[in-house]
Amino acid sequence: MRLLTSGTRPAAKGSAFFNAREHGIESMRGTRSLPRPLTVFVPADNPGRLTFAAMRHALLLLVLAATWLLWSGLFQPLLLTFGAASCLLTLYLAHRMGVFRQEVFLLHLLRKLPGYWLWLGAELVKSNLHVARIVLTPTLPISPTVVEFQSLAHGPVGHALLANSITLTPGTVTIDENEGRLKVHCLTRESARDLLAGEMNRRVAAIAEG
Repeated sequence: MRLLTSGTRPAAKGSAFFNAREHGIESMRGTRSLPRPLTVFVPADNPGRLTFAAMRHALLLLVLAATWLLWSGLFQPLLLTFGAASCLLTLYLAHRMGVFRQEVFLLHLLRKLPGYWLWLGAELVKSNLHVARIVLTPTLPISPTVVEFQSLAHGPVGHALLANSITLTPGTVTIDENEGRLKVHCLTRESARDLLAGEMNRRVAAIAEG
C-alpha cells in the first residue's frame, strides 16, 4: 500500500501532513504491480451460457419497464410505445457496452448485502461522531491525507461497491479508481490508518467473490 500526502516538502513539527515511511507504511514505488486476475471467456456456442445471458437480458428489460411505468404513471398507447422503445434502446446499448460480459449483473450478491449494510450503517454512525467531534473542536485537529491501495475484490461490482462505501463514510472520499486501485482522500491520519487496515476491503471482497 502507498500513502501519499498533499505536500512534497518534509512536514514540519505539528504539521497536518506526515511522511508515510516514518509511520511504518512502505511505498510501492519501484516494485512490480500486482498481477491482474485471469478472465476466462466461455464460447458463445455454450447453451448454458446463452440461456444465462438471455435471462440477464430479460431481467434487465423487466426492471427497466417496471421502473418506467412506476415513474411515469401514464398508460396511453403512444406513451407506452415510447417507453418500450426507450427500454429496448437501453438494453441494446447495455449489450453493446459489454455490461453482461463484465459480470455486472450479479444476483448472488443480494443474500450477503443485508449483513454488509448493517455493518456499514454502524461504521457510518461512528464516522459521523468522529467528524462531528473534529468540527466542534476549536483547534480543528485535521490532517488531510491521501492513501492509495488495491481492492481485494475482482471485477467492477466489487470495485464500485468499495469505492462508494468509502465515499458514503464521513471523512473519506474516493477520488480515483483504476482497475481496482483506489485513491482516497482522508480527513485525518487516524481515518487513513483505519482504511488501510483493510476491514472494509475484506468485507467487500467476501461479498463480491460470492
